[in-house]
Amino acid sequence: MSSLLSVVVDTTDTEAAFNRALAAEERGDAAEAERWYRQAADGGHSGGELNLGRLLEDRDKEEAMSLYLRAWDKGDDRAAFNIGRLYDNDGDLATAETWYGRAADKGNDGGAYNLGHVRLDLGNVPGALEAWRRAADLDHPKAAHSIGFILARDGDEDAAVEWFEHAARQHEDAKSARWLGRYYEARGRTDEATEWFDMAEIFSAPGMNFSRMSWRPNG
Repeated sequence: MSSLLSVVVDTTDTEAAFNRALAAEERGDAAEAERWYRQAADGGHSGGELNLGRLLEDRDKEEAMSLYLRAWDKGDDRAAFNIGRLYDNDGDLATAETWYGRAADKGNDGGAYNLGHVRLDLGNVPGALEAWRRAADLDHPKAAHSIGFILARDGDEDAAVEWFEHAARQHEDAKSARWLGRYYEARGRTDEATEWFDMAEIFSAPGMNFSRMSWRPNG
């Protein structure tokens, strides 16, 4: 009984440390946040490992990677995504592809989306489309536009229409709406073209685009 009680207390303390770290980070106190995230991570809290890794990336990438690997050992899909992102930023696309794939296999929409970009960079267009279709199934806000863009680029505009319409209607993607406007304008379907151009303006207006940010890293 005393052993079980000890486990409960330790778990509670670890969760409390994580919550204190979140509060400190929200206040802008990075040093305090790091201290509490480290305590949570030392207690085996995967969220603490992930957030501490994020704070450390710029000054100690090796420790950040170690923390992400620890979280991955617990099966955390976000850890696989972060590991993939670090390799992606370093230009190691083959290893990034492996880790983004692991994240995607666990249902991480960002992993599936970035997997598509890495495959595209590696020249694997069918693989990129497959990954983006998976990301779209997981409701990533940028996946449908990416599929539409590749289909249109490769000359299959009719197939692209479906994906651009999905991106515009479901995720308020202004670029997709503009493409549809030009598509219908070129075919003399003025009313439909005007509707899409108007939607593009609405989606582009400040405060009107509710889509989440792309997961694709800038590096």
